[in-house]
Amino acid sequence: MKTNFSNKILFLIFTLVFIGICLLFNFQTIIEYTPRSTHNWRQTDSASFSLHYVLNDMEFFKPGTMWHGQNNNGLTASECPWLYYLVAIFYKLFGIHEGFARTLNLLFFFLGSFALVKILYEWTQNLVASISIGVFIFSSPNIAFYGFNFIPNVPALGLAFIGWYFFYQYYRTPKMKWLLGFSISFLLAGLLKVTALISMIAIGGLWFLEITGLQKFKKEGKIFPNPFAALASFALPIAGSVGWSMWAKAYNKLHDSHLFLIGIRPFWEMKDHETDRLIRRLKETWFEDMFDPPLLGLCLFGVLFVIFTKRKHHPILWWMNLLCLLGSTCYFLLWMAQFGMHDYYQIEMTIVPIIGLITFFVYLNKNYPQITRSTLFAVCIAVFAFINIWQTRIEMRNRYSVGNNFRGDVAPVLYRVDEVQAFLKAHNIQYPDKVVSIPDISPNITLYHLRLKGYTEIFMSHDMEHGRVKGCAKKGAKYLIITDKKYLTQEDMQPVLKYPIASFEDQLFIYDIRPFGDG
Repeated sequence: MKTNFSNKILFLIFTLVFIGICLLFNFQTIIEYTPRSTHNWRQTDSASFSLHYVLNDMEFFKPGTMWHGQNNNGLTASECPWLYYLVAIFYKLFGIHEGFARTLNLLFFFLGSFALVKILYEWTQNLVASISIGVFIFSSPNIAFYGFNFIPNVPALGLAFIGWYFFYQYYRTPKMKWLLGFSISFLLAGLLKVTALISMIAIGGLWFLEITGLQKFKKEGKIFPNPFAALASFALPIAGSVGWSMWAKAYNKLHDSHLFLIGIRPFWEMKDHETDRLIRRLKETWFEDMFDPPLLGLCLFGVLFVIFTKRKHHPILWWMNLLCLLGSTCYFLLWMAQFGMHDYYQIEMTIVPIIGLITFFVYLNKNYPQITRSTLFAVCIAVFAFINIWQTRIEMRNRYSVGNNFRGDVAPVLYRVDEVQAFLKAHNIQYPDKVVSIPDISPNITLYHLRLKGYTEIFMSHDMEHGRVKGCAKKGAKYLIITDKKYLTQEDMQPVLKYPIASFEDQLFIYDIRPFGDG
């Protein structure tokens, strides 16, 4: 099915398909959800950066979260917060609505997906297959979930795809504007997640192969006619990412913060329980979180087919498959200790099945055009794409359904943010008041939903007890907020439950602990 569409029509078609998928995933309801479900711990950490900015002075180089447990000021740094800051600007202008954060994250993924669609369409002129690439990527449960979320891995991936598009245009016409777009896209991606630079480093490998004469990529001329300009385009994202990492480490050291990992967690540092947890995840859900098994199988078949049939493929595509596979393997080994619990770390590795699938289709389109341009092929690939989207829809419904195991660690009352905020303000409790919030073994889940800064149970060897509450009071905490009745009857909590203030629908209880901060 060979077609010819203008860029505007192609964009319109993909946009309509993308919106249709969003509706199937129920994004129209999810858009105003606060962080919840899978890994809501890290979701609220990310969301707290934007909240911290808007509730304070909007100073870019003073990032922080709502949790004050380590340094009593909440100042801490992780990835470069340029996206969090952009969200905070929208919050400042229009009010704190999580829909802005979710939409901005999704926007970068959408633009990146369209960049891939456009690359494949310009290469093959096959509309259905090109659109399906974007659909297949969106059918990844992890990408669908975290793409409309707060953690920046998927936006970073989208920006990397945009970088691929600029490189493709530079390959076709080596103009400096394409090289600049390539460099800026990967700079923004690397600042969000340094691991998003895997594919850029792979492209750097093409540069090395070309300048050393080990591989010729074009029949006439070179991909990089100006090797020094190209080298600078690689250096900028790397320098920016390394520079931010150094700044963040110094900032955290200055403020005595150890909340975020800025570095590697390699396989040789793993403890036995971390190894066991990773093996269990690999057996149970790891691969299904990336793609539905039939699609993942097709992608991996594509990668292996490409690797072992070098002469059948364009040298750029063959080397990109190999180098991205090697880069992703190194990434997995260097951060292996994180993969057992942090499913979103997997997102960067989706470049391997994606580039494999693209290369395999380009091969089919070149060698078997009578198949790839047939109506039957178009119908089959469209049906297969829809089946994968439908499977992901089921997974999305499961992740967000009330009462599932992803949401069992948060008191439901906290999701009623506006009502709880009105209740707190009615009792003259509002930011910048500090509170002790329990139960909560994370830094920011409950504090984020309360819109208050303070302390939780994280890094404690056991549940909160009166001595720890009094210690927080001496640091400036004014109120104790409890969302689990078990604490109300614990003997070791009774000394700090002397001054009740109010309760919200018998689900959220407030106690005054200011008297314990005076001694």
